[in-house]
Amino acid sequence: MNIRLILFISALILIRSDFAVAETMSFQNHNFTIEVPSTWTTINPTPPGALFAVQSSDGEKVFFATALSVPENESASRGLSMMIAGFKKARIDNNWPIVAERQQTANDLSFTIFTSQALGKNDTATTWFTSTGTEVYLLQGIHKAGDATTDQELLSIINSFHLISPAQTISHNNPTTSTAFRVGCIFGIVMAVGLFIRRKNSKNRKA
Repeated sequence: MNIRLILFISALILIRSDFAVAETMSFQNHNFTIEVPSTWTTINPTPPGALFAVQSSDGEKVFFATALSVPENESASRGLSMMIAGFKKARIDNNWPIVAERQQTANDLSFTIFTSQALGKNDTATTWFTSTGTEVYLLQGIHKAGDATTDQELLSIINSFHLISPAQTISHNNPTTSTAFRVGCIFGIVMAVGLFIRRKNSKNRKA
């Protein structure tokens, strides 16, 4: 009886844990879903350049995503290159040097992953880039008191990223122009990354 009671209590704890309960967010226009812990809250208003942004209940961790639809006369690979270039510029401008870069396949998608750390601070970020034939994606987790690359909550969000439909079945049915696409790939990312860093630094000064 004691063993059964212990197993029952353990099961209840797992069911109520943050890792066992997640909210699925669906973005039909950009063909993906992603799951965030139920205890995390949405950041409002959504920062410029981001599709959505959420933070942990204690404010120690932030996650945001960006997705850009590829116009018919543009290529996703070019957009991805521009987005990564914009990201690298934002890191230099905001004193968050990149300390590691690697490639990884997850959920049948190939990601380019960067690890960066604020100069003279413990703040870290893990940033994942990928693309399909019709979309370019950026996923970023920030941890201001630990290692974003190994944090289980941030990784659970990133690993939950899934396409709704196979990329090749999605048509280029969007009003995005080439100019808007290029601006979004470069300056949108610079704005989003820079704003999150400035937002966090402002909170630190008020604390």
